[in-house]
Amino acid sequence: MLKFKKIVSFCLSFSSNLRRHTKKVVPFYLAVSIPLVTMMIPTAVSAAAPSGRQIVASDFLTSSGGNLINATGDTVALRGVNAGSWLLQESWMSPVNGADRAWANLDSINAMKNRGISNSQIQNLFTTYQNNWLSTTDLDNLQAMNVNLLRVPFWYRNFMSDENGTWITGNDLNSNPGIQKLDWVISECGKRGIYVILDCHGAPGGQSMDHSTGTLGKNELYDSSTNRAIMADMWTKLASRYKGNPVVAAYDIMNEPQNNNGYSGANAWAPGSADALSRTYSVYDQMYKVIRAVDPDHVVSMEAIWDRSCVPDPATYGWKNLMYQMHVYDTSTSSIDQRVSDLQYFKSQYGVAAYAGEFNCEPNEEYAMTKFNNAGINWSTWAYKGSKQSVGNNWFLYCANLPYADTTSDSYDTILSKWGTVLRTSNFATNTSTVYTWIKNHTNDAVPNGSGSNNGSSVVSGTTYKIISKYNGKALDIANWSTSDGGNVQQWTYGGGNDQRFRVDLLSDGYYKITNINSGKVLDLAGWSTEDGANIQQWTSIGGANQEWSFVAFNGYYQIKNKYSGKVLDIAGNSTADGANVQQWTSTFADNQLFSFLAP
Repeated sequence: MLKFKKIVSFCLSFSSNLRRHTKKVVPFYLAVSIPLVTMMIPTAVSAAAPSGRQIVASDFLTSSGGNLINATGDTVALRGVNAGSWLLQESWMSPVNGADRAWANLDSINAMKNRGISNSQIQNLFTTYQNNWLSTTDLDNLQAMNVNLLRVPFWYRNFMSDENGTWITGNDLNSNPGIQKLDWVISECGKRGIYVILDCHGAPGGQSMDHSTGTLGKNELYDSSTNRAIMADMWTKLASRYKGNPVVAAYDIMNEPQNNNGYSGANAWAPGSADALSRTYSVYDQMYKVIRAVDPDHVVSMEAIWDRSCVPDPATYGWKNLMYQMHVYDTSTSSIDQRVSDLQYFKSQYGVAAYAGEFNCEPNEEYAMTKFNNAGINWSTWAYKGSKQSVGNNWFLYCANLPYADTTSDSYDTILSKWGTVLRTSNFATNTSTVYTWIKNHTNDAVPNGSGSNNGSSVVSGTTYKIISKYNGKALDIANWSTSDGGNVQQWTYGGGNDQRFRVDLLSDGYYKITNINSGKVLDLAGWSTEDGANIQQWTSIGGANQEWSFVAFNGYYQIKNKYSGKVLDIAGNSTADGANVQQWTSTFADNQLFSFLAP
């Protein structure tokens, strides 16, 4: 602890003198100084709990006014991924036999039991698999992307040895293998500034007909008092254990209730039917009360599938501190827009936080991320990694087409080998051409409306602003009142002229163009450069990514971030002089990269 205090003291001192040094020292500042300093400034507003510093008590989240708010009153936007197929395998994305929607986790367990593999051996196989599928290296990867959320799907059999609710280690939860996994991931994520959502992906008896519950074709939760009692016992134990833990962002009561489309049988109620909804609401109400009996403070998440009408007005049941969730697997921009509208409805009409808990919108994944960010919707893409998959599949950050373990025929030793170190992410390919890069590019987008940014205001599309540097109080300016392509962007003492006035307009992809009032031309990254020091100029609007910008909120100001390069506007040389050049540079969150958007 003493060493930590010395490091904090050093970083505070170093950061205060940073502007006197050259850009060559910036990487150290970014990697070391920023996270620690941010921890000491609770009023800072960011899209993410800063990666690199431990989540502390003041980071505890509640749902208020349609947003997630920490204990210091700042809005926090959760942006991350799902740990899919870690604690609950889905055959289409996991190294296990079986086809999509035709094989479930329970089938693998039963197949091995029927072949004489013992319960302890089966547990060891799954423990080996889980230890290699997700490790501290993976959490380091997420931290490096500035991801601040990991949704953790689990099922009741992580904790229980049978269908009757028998806990594997009885009342000794500390040695329960499922609890140990949750304890580990919560602890390690917290060290890295990553929140965790606990997602009951598979309920006793199954909360839908789908294999994603760990069972297949059952949907036997709702009308079974036994299954509901087992589920209530599970949530009682989990909520009691993690009560007050600031790393846990929310309890997700059950994943995709009534996901019955395409299935048949006695329990295959249509998702939006009265039969389905009455049963779903009954379970939600029961589990909400169970959780609240032991934990009055954590956010509770409930899912609408696949329409906003599939969750009720929370006032009807007296539910509070909620986050309503939808899963977005729409592919067209118009359908994505509708889901965004549905999620915004939860915020505006019910006053609850909104969350896209899973999504893949190929080929419009990045479009969806931008739309979510602009609407103040929390999100986690599906999913972190996929085996039996090839690079370019934008469902996954990491892909590998590895041999799968056939639980119906492979020996114990063969399964153990196939679920061993070969599953470590170092043996997977990084999907940099798709979702990996898209997530990395959008974790730091600005938090809109009500975030506390820019002294309580937000950048509003269609509005004209003067854009003022935090560092020196000077305004962005088009040199010599130029109306020509290539006219240079510089800083100058504000004089009120149209050469220093800019209109911001929201584009269909969620980015902005910034237009000078005098010339009618837009801010442009010269030469489509990705290099530090590249010039910022004005140019006729052509709709290129080098002319599109996002606004990243930080400590009451904004960074202005280029879509193409991912770099931000920067006052060259930390100059205070009129005529100093405006360039792009890797983000450091230093004052020469922060701006106010003010009425001219």
